[in-house]
Amino acid sequence: MGGPTVRAQAVAARSYAVRLRDFGNYSGFDICDTTACQVYGGLNRETSAGNAAVKATAGKIVTYQGKVALTQFSSSNGGYSAQGDYPYLAAHRDPYDGVIKSQSWTRTISASSIRRAWPSVGTVKQLQITSRDGAGAGGGRVKTIKIIGSSRTATVSGMTFRHMFGMRSSLYMIAGSRTSSTKPTATGVVYQPSAAYATFPRRYQSGSAVDLLLVSRTGPLQRYPVVKAQLQQPVRIAANVGPYTHVVNAGDWNGDGYQDVLVRTPVSTLGTEKIFLWRGTRTGQLARE
Repeated sequence: MGGPTVRAQAVAARSYAVRLRDFGNYSGFDICDTTACQVYGGLNRETSAGNAAVKATAGKIVTYQGKVALTQFSSSNGGYSAQGDYPYLAAHRDPYDGVIKSQSWTRTISASSIRRAWPSVGTVKQLQITSRDGAGAGGGRVKTIKIIGSSRTATVSGMTFRHMFGMRSSLYMIAGSRTSSTKPTATGVVYQPSAAYATFPRRYQSGSAVDLLLVSRTGPLQRYPVVKAQLQQPVRIAANVGPYTHVVNAGDWNGDGYQDVLVRTPVSTLGTEKIFLWRGTRTGQLARE
């Protein structure tokens, strides 16, 4: 029947698939087979223990308050899981991660590529991590990072920086530079993009109904999926978005395969406002810089 660990994974994988099926909107299939959903290597990658675990747990899923739980999982969490959007997705230490196989990684990023991403900073002088979430080694995952340049300093989120340069996670450190200003280096690996799907949510539509986007009182931007004309539990897709007067679905504005969002700032004392495009990414988060 497979060991208890394999059976638990079978239940988690099934729950995750059901959750994505109910909240997703694919054309012709329920769930994809890439890292954007769940990886399926084909029939020749199946094992007898895995198949036994699937049969032994047939029909079993994880629920929370009567709804299918979002049972996210990964091959590595850097030794500490991150806090999710639900109470059951709590941050906690994982002493087993990296014991069998090292999960360390590196990513070299040139100053010129950073300048191309944020041209207003001018020549990049330094990268400086200014805050972390407190969960894990070195203070945890990066929340904000300063890009110090010759023209100005830009502060961006750790997730935005990660997505911009295809880094493996936001659990990284700045390791220094090859020269004083030309080759800042951050820990990470080259992470090849998968197909053009955002992990969650994949689209900002469910059937013919347009999902609702709202900024909560505490700051996060939340998406309320619509399933069979009913609003579902919200999913946070961006944190601390600020006091914007309008947040609307923009569709795939820049043609990269990911759904984007438009926001408008409040009218300033000068009587003007600005509209910003927040780009969708393959992780389902929004790049806001």
